[in-house]
This record gives sequence, structure tokens and C-alpha cells, in this order.
Amino acid sequence: MINGRTYDFESMKLQTPVGTACTISEINYDGSKDVEIKTDMKGIPRGYARKAYEGSFDCTMSLEEYNLLNAAAGIRGILAMDPMPVIVSFAQTGAPIVTHQLSVKITKVTPSVAKDDEVTVKIEGKQTAVMKINGKPIYTAI
Repeated sequence: MINGRTYDFESMKLQTPVGTACTISEINYDGSKDVEIKTDMKGIPRGYARKAYEGSFDCTMSLEEYNLLNAAAGIRGILAMDPMPVIVSFAQTGAPIVTHQLSVKITKVTPSVAKDDEVTVKIEGKQTAVMKINGKPIYTAI
């Protein structure tokens, strides 16, 4: 539930450089801004130090969907691609659209096949910019 409205997988759209992805079976991404707790010599917390923003991304898609993305990468291949924009949007009928904007550098490709199942490919990467939700960054440095 998000703000009292239920969203499901069917209400989601994923935009990549090759258009709307149609055969995504799973997508995960996050943004985090960790801190390190600073303690005195007795181990008592006395403050914290901010760490850098980190964001991850992974997506499992059909082989056909992966082949479209890989073809767009050109001769150097998907791992050599510049960071790509990824837009995830979802909404139910009558509800406002929620949009998440990411910039993702692909760092890992894992093909997979199981008995009686189609071939899928999991791509993983790191965010190269702070994630935005409805145009607002989830973190802004002070």
C-alpha cells in the first residue's frame, strides 16, 4: 500500500533506452545514505559521520527483452554502455501516477534457465545519480 492505495505488478511500466519493457518478471532498486556511528574510547556513541549515497538496481527480463537492450548497447556490449535512464511508473485507475527516475550503470549480467521455464536474464547495476521520486531527489547534499 502506498498512501492508502494498492499498487500491483500489472500497474507498473518500465522505460529503458529501447522503450517500454514488456517482459520483466522482477525489478528491485534502492537508494541509501548510510552513516557511521562515532564513539568515544569507552564505546559510547558521540556522533556520526555521513557516508556517500549509494543506489542499486537489478531487473530480471526475458531473453528477447535483454537482446533488444544489448543490441542498443552497440558493438562494445551492455557492460560498456554509458549509464542508462530507467523510469519506473505505476498507478491505479483514478490514482495519480508515481514515477521513479534512475540512472543505472550495468555491472553484471546473469542468464538463467530452469526446467519448463523460459530463458531469463538478470541485469544488475549501480545508480550513477540520486534517485528521484516524482521529480524530487530522495537526497540532496547540504
